[in-house]
Amino acid sequence: MIKKRSKLYKFFRSKYYLIRGKKKKRLPFYFEIHITDSCNLNCAGCDHFSSLAKENAIYPFEKFREDMIQMKKLFGDDIDHIHLLGGEPLTNNRVTDYLCLTRQIFPLARLELVTNGILLKNMPDSFYSCCRENDICICVTTYPINIDYDDLFKFIIKKGVKVEIFNVRDSKNSWKNMGLSQDNLLDYRKTFLECKYSNNDTCLNDGKLFICPHAAYINIFNEYFNESFDNRNAGISIYEYNRDEIIEFLRSPNSFCRYCHINDKKNKRICWSHTQHKKEEWIFK
Repeated sequence: MIKKRSKLYKFFRSKYYLIRGKKKKRLPFYFEIHITDSCNLNCAGCDHFSSLAKENAIYPFEKFREDMIQMKKLFGDDIDHIHLLGGEPLTNNRVTDYLCLTRQIFPLARLELVTNGILLKNMPDSFYSCCRENDICICVTTYPINIDYDDLFKFIIKKGVKVEIFNVRDSKNSWKNMGLSQDNLLDYRKTFLECKYSNNDTCLNDGKLFICPHAAYINIFNEYFNESFDNRNAGISIYEYNRDEIIEFLRSPNSFCRYCHINDKKNKRICWSHTQHKKEEWIFK
């Protein structure tokens, strides 16, 4: 039986890390990677900014190979699990190539393909063969859209493939809006230590590991709205630094966190909807 930590324990632990100014990094190591930035669902306020990405914004396959090999060199079998996602990964026509290559490089890691499920019934048998043979778990985030998820899960199970619910987005309580702001900047140390992403959702993008999805993909937002959120210090090169330096970077407060208003009273949980491509879906007011 797994014993849950008490709220009092978590309170004093957070204060301890606040005093120290950093969080402990968990090993084995976890990271996630977009195999495409674009998405066919286009959610309002997407924290990966996928609803603003250009179509066919694919992670180049040879660059993907190079980066994954370097991650293996750095962390070896300490990489416990990897999320391949987007965007919507099934919109990448070479998705099976990315899956097979990842399994080849990381034979022991848990591999999860995170999808909105829209295209799953249209995928060819070769896709499901790839998932079976490479022990890929299909992780579906559910949305209040016209999909019979129970039927979809039965369909996947009949294909002999693992399937799990990754997250639930509903029409009443979808996610918390964490507003970005360049005007009302915060104490980045405090924000880092309180954020659910920091030291948890490490993102690999273009040869760098970033502290969170906001930092990794903010350039999509900048380009779409002609903004200038600065993520130059929010990522660390996997080619220029060693394992220990990278872990120390990821576990330490980062100046990019000054942009995120994660606990402000104006932030609230919002219902799911399609994006209207308005800046206000992401910007704090």
